[in-house]
Amino acid sequence: MQESQRTLVFVGAAVISVVLAAATYRATQPAPLAEFSDVGEPFYPDFDDPNEATGLRVAAYNEDAAKVDVFNVEFKDGLWRIPSHHNYPADGEEQLSKTATSIIGIERSALASTSSDDFKRFGVLDPLDESVTGTEGRGDRITLFEGDNVLADYIIGNKVEDQTDVYHIRRPDEERTYRASLDIDISTKFADWIEPDLLDVTRGDLREIVIDNYSIDEARGALIPGEQSQLKRPNSTDPWVLDGLAEGEEVNTTNVNSIINALEDLKIVGVRPKPPGLSADLKGESKEGARIDTLAFLDLQEKGYFIDAEGALVSNEGEVRVGTADGVLYVLRFGEVFTGSDVEIEVGSEKDAPTEGTEESSGDEAAEDESTEEGSEDEEADSTKQSRYLFITTQFHEALIEPLGEKPVEPEKRSAEETEEAADAETDADEGAESTDDEPAEDGDADTAATDKDAEYKKAFAEYETSLKQWESEKSAYDKKIEDGKEKVKELSIRFADWYYVISSDTFDDIRVDRTELIKVKEPEEGEDDTTAADAPALAPPTTDPASDETPEPEPASTSEPETSDDTPSADAPAPESKGDADEPEDLPDIDEEKLPEGEPGSPAPEAESEEDANE
Repeated sequence: MQESQRTLVFVGAAVISVVLAAATYRATQPAPLAEFSDVGEPFYPDFDDPNEATGLRVAAYNEDAAKVDVFNVEFKDGLWRIPSHHNYPADGEEQLSKTATSIIGIERSALASTSSDDFKRFGVLDPLDESVTGTEGRGDRITLFEGDNVLADYIIGNKVEDQTDVYHIRRPDEERTYRASLDIDISTKFADWIEPDLLDVTRGDLREIVIDNYSIDEARGALIPGEQSQLKRPNSTDPWVLDGLAEGEEVNTTNVNSIINALEDLKIVGVRPKPPGLSADLKGESKEGARIDTLAFLDLQEKGYFIDAEGALVSNEGEVRVGTADGVLYVLRFGEVFTGSDVEIEVGSEKDAPTEGTEESSGDEAAEDESTEEGSEDEEADSTKQSRYLFITTQFHEALIEPLGEKPVEPEKRSAEETEEAADAETDADEGAESTDDEPAEDGDADTAATDKDAEYKKAFAEYETSLKQWESEKSAYDKKIEDGKEKVKELSIRFADWYYVISSDTFDDIRVDRTELIKVKEPEEGEDDTTAADAPALAPPTTDPASDETPEPEPASTSEPETSDDTPSADAPAPESKGDADEPEDLPDIDEEKLPEGEPGSPAPEAESEEDANE
């Protein structure tokens, strides 16, 4: 019994020891940190559809200007618009889609800090926090809204060293900073949120460029005509032809290509709204004609635009008309110069800025005031840039579309009488050569001729049917081009009707050039000297004796008239007909012969004199 009791005591002591050890282990284990509990979880798990968003705000601290740039985009009237820029449509769909999609499902990859003391070090200070001082450590804040409800709100800081697309990031309502993978391009630039390619044309589309360099004498209210240069080409593979080129001149293709590049890449840097009455008229919505009141006239004149005596819109820096292969004629009217900062160029001065107050605009003004106090006058002058107003309208011109060929003409079928007469004529002509007797031609000859004529007609008619089908196909395509061109003009008119655009002065200088920049001295063709053979003096033939190897000494020029022989043409004889000028360009524009005086190039050649008149 003592042995059994002793064993039981040992077993019980062992069990108690194990229990005590387990309890001690559990008691001494550190409690899990709550800060790490959400690592690997998304910041906003309920936000998974970018189409829910009706508003987007981007705030970024501009260290160079020492101010906060705030950019707002809102969904209004079925379009994304930019309130800070006169509600201009945010038609940069790629930027919108990319920004909204890139902030869905961002996960907390790793905890970087739990203290607000580290905000500056990680660059996640709130750029909209007015209590923050200094210029360092501010992040970029991006917020998506659905109405007044916040769908997602992030402050994105510095990029993590030695890692690709990994940033420090936090929610504005939290003090914990995390690391997170992020593929996003945050921008507060106006040009990144709109469709900056204003005309949307390619060089292959261009068919006509007319540069009309007139100007306006504002003091006298008079239009001053200037040089007008017209460049044309029938299709994309033909060279550009400039009207009115003088002999020895040709098109300066280098400068023409510079104009085309500027048109192809025409970008806007700012916008201003047009008066409502003027916009309605340009859209064709005004049933009573243009409703341009005094304020609208003043607004036009302030930007360099005037209405002439005939009711046409003119601009103080001329215009450029650009025609394309789809029948669209763009009229670019260049107005007044505007000088200001980037923000002023984008939205205008204070009187042009949107009147509705927003939190972002007030924040911008405060930041701008701070920037003005810190900067010197010289720095402010250096930040200003020159730009110019641009007024665009469109028209449809069918003549710009490649013309349709002539409709094929159906061949005429000969009547039976015409066929018989033709057969008789052929028979009569062949009797003398092929018949050896006086017997009349057989009746089968007429039948054979008729059969041949029928075969010719059937062949011609088959060719006609093939050509007609081809022409009808081409006409269908041509009619479609006209329909599409008119529809495009309508869409563009609506797009351009509401806005004055602002372009850079450099773009203006590239497009509206002087005529002298379009012309250069024609270079001689390969193998052609400056002095042509036609201008060289005629040389007398050598008088050497064919039987002699000696070259005779040149004789002094005689002042007496040379003897003439029967083979020598007299001075009164008509000159031989010219075979063409070597310097004449190969391709000449069409010339109206009826308007040219006699003897000029392109006019009908005078009738040659008869041999009897020449001898007289």
